[in-house]
Amino acid sequence: MIPQLSKHIRTPVRHRNASQYLLLMLVSFASTVVLTRLFLTLTGFPKIGRGELHIAHLLWGGVALFVAIILMLIYANRWAFFTGAILGGIGTGLFIDEVGKFITSNNDYFYPLAIPIIYSVILIVVVIYLEVRRPLSQDPRAEMYRSLETLQDVLDRDLTEEERTELQERLRRVTTNATVPEMRLLGQTLLDFTLSNELYLAPETPTIWESLLKRLQKFISTQIGRRSLKAFLIVGLGVLGFLALFELLVLIGATISPLYLQQVATDLLQNNVVRSANGLSWFFIQLALEGIVGLLLLLASLFLLLHYDRHAIEIGYFALLMSLTVVNMLVFYFDQFGNVVFTLIQIALLIGLIQYRQLYITPQQRLLQPFRRIFGR
Repeated sequence: MIPQLSKHIRTPVRHRNASQYLLLMLVSFASTVVLTRLFLTLTGFPKIGRGELHIAHLLWGGVALFVAIILMLIYANRWAFFTGAILGGIGTGLFIDEVGKFITSNNDYFYPLAIPIIYSVILIVVVIYLEVRRPLSQDPRAEMYRSLETLQDVLDRDLTEEERTELQERLRRVTTNATVPEMRLLGQTLLDFTLSNELYLAPETPTIWESLLKRLQKFISTQIGRRSLKAFLIVGLGVLGFLALFELLVLIGATISPLYLQQVATDLLQNNVVRSANGLSWFFIQLALEGIVGLLLLLASLFLLLHYDRHAIEIGYFALLMSLTVVNMLVFYFDQFGNVVFTLIQIALLIGLIQYRQLYITPQQRLLQPFRRIFGR
């Protein structure tokens, strides 16, 4: 006699393709904000509507979000989730871009706090994406969920040999670890089905992201090469570090000389960079943080120049992450558009560091190796 379960199970199960969907949303979200601000700046912030009517792009964002939700509620196909992720990112980007209007009494689109809020939301999505990329749970119930999801490829005649092997491993874990008899029975039945020779297997076709990544790595290894990539990183990290170091020199000069501090504060107030004494304090905190990041970037550039690659990559990676996640929020508060180019350069350098580490840094190269060379050990 099969025992009856007394309670329904409501424990959430992570989607098999959750990281891909979040990445699509993140890219479309960030791209929408940047392209919207760029378009409005180039076109002089045009008004859509006549008289009292003004159709803000926030409304178009709502339409995109509505269509995304409708697609994912109606259709079970995988393409509906991919399309919903893209439309959701576009809709969120168009919505959050007008946050300045909704946190101020005078509907100020250019309110200084707007860009830091937008930037922080993007960072939150990045953190969620990184968390979702962690290994999936191997709980039997979660494995059965993902197995049933993978079986959609059988119906779409899109199951590859690699996916079948992964599916069989999941089903074996279900049949081995499941405590519920019907789950074991279902797992064994599906496992027998996947072992059938009559099961159609589609040819291996890499995803768009896999193709782009392989092409990028191939381009770096064949067309650019280790020496050119390393030169790009040395120059890029060095120039960014040198520019950031100037900010620290301004802070040191303001600390030492009261007259220079008064001159800097007057210039900032006249140019409307800061609006109060608290704003001036935060501006100097920003300078200090930029200076610290600049020193780390210069150190990373120097270590790369001296062929201490492993150590340089770790320092540069930390410095760029610190700049992208902490420093830029303050920079965007004081200059909403002036830091976009530097942010893109920082992202390019971060991608370059990651690719350099994956292509040319072996696990045997230890973090403290440079210091052992210096001390002859």
